[in-house]
Amino acid sequence: MADTAGKDEQGAALLAEAEAKLNEGSAVGFLSSWFGGNSEGRKAEEAADLFVRAGNSYKLAKNYRQAGVAYSKGGDAYEKAARLNGLGTFEAGSKHADAAKMFRQAKDSERAASSYRKAAQLHSDGGRFQQAAKMSKELAELEEELGKNASAKTWYARAADLYEGDDMKSQASTCRVKVAELNALEENYDAAAGDFEAVAEYSLSNKMLKFGARDHLLKAGICRLAVGDDIAAVRAVERYGLLDSSFADSREGKFLDALVKAKEDSDLNKFMDAISQFDSVTRLDPWKTSILLRVKNTIRSIEDDLT
Repeated sequence: MADTAGKDEQGAALLAEAEAKLNEGSAVGFLSSWFGGNSEGRKAEEAADLFVRAGNSYKLAKNYRQAGVAYSKGGDAYEKAARLNGLGTFEAGSKHADAAKMFRQAKDSERAASSYRKAAQLHSDGGRFQQAAKMSKELAELEEELGKNASAKTWYARAADLYEGDDMKSQASTCRVKVAELNALEENYDAAAGDFEAVAEYSLSNKMLKFGARDHLLKAGICRLAVGDDIAAVRAVERYGLLDSSFADSREGKFLDALVKAKEDSDLNKFMDAISQFDSVTRLDPWKTSILLRVKNTIRSIEDDLT
C-alpha cells in the first residue's frame, strides 16, 4: 500500500512539474524568436517526457484515470513539440494510444474514445497506416461494447480501408466481417450478405484463409434467408457451390441448404431440427443465433397466417 501511495504522489509531483515546464516554454516563446533556437519546442518536449513519467507512476499506482490524463497531456505536448520543431508525430500518437488504454481500463469510455480518435488521426496523417488501423479497430471494439453499432461500423470500415492501404488484407477482411455482422444486426441484410461474400471470395484466393470461407458463405446465406426472398436464397446456395466446390458437401453447406429448404417450405420443425443438428457438433455463435431467431420468427408468422 505504501508503495502504491508513493507512486500516486510521485505521479502528482511529475504532473505538476510537467505543467510548469510547459508554461515556462510558452513564456519564453517570444524571446526565442529573437535569440534563435526553438526554446518553446524544446520545453514542450521536456514537458512531454515528464507527463509520460507521471503517467507511468500513476499506472504503477493503478490510478488508471490519472494515468490516462497524464499520457493524454504528454501526447498533446509531443504534438506541440513536433509542430514547433518540424518533427514527426509518432510519439504523440503513441501516447494518445496509451491514454486510450488507461481510460478504457478506468471505464472512462468517453475519454478513451477521444484518445483513440486522436491517435488514429495522428498515425494516419503521418502515413503510419497499420498503427492508425489498429487504433481505429480498437475504437470500433469499444463502441461495439457500448452498443453504439453505427459508430462501431464506421470505425471498423475505416480500419479495413487503412489495413488495405498497407496491404494487410487478412486484417482488413477481419474488419469487413465485423461491418457485415453489424449491418445484419441493423437489418441491412443485403449489404451484410454482399460483405460476407466478398470476404469469402478473398479467403478462397488465400491458402491460409481458404478454410474460413465456408463460415463466411454460411453467414452470407443466413443473411439472404433473413431478407425474405426464398428464390434469391436458393440461388445464393447454388452460387456458393460454384465459388467453392467443397462447400456443398461441407457441414456449413449442408446446414445452409437445410435451412433454405425449411424456409422455402415454411416448415418450422425442419428449420429447428437443422439448427439443433448443427449446434450439437458446432456451437452456434451469438450472431448466428440472433439472425436465425429472426428467420425462425418469420417462419412462425407464416405458419400462423396459414392456420
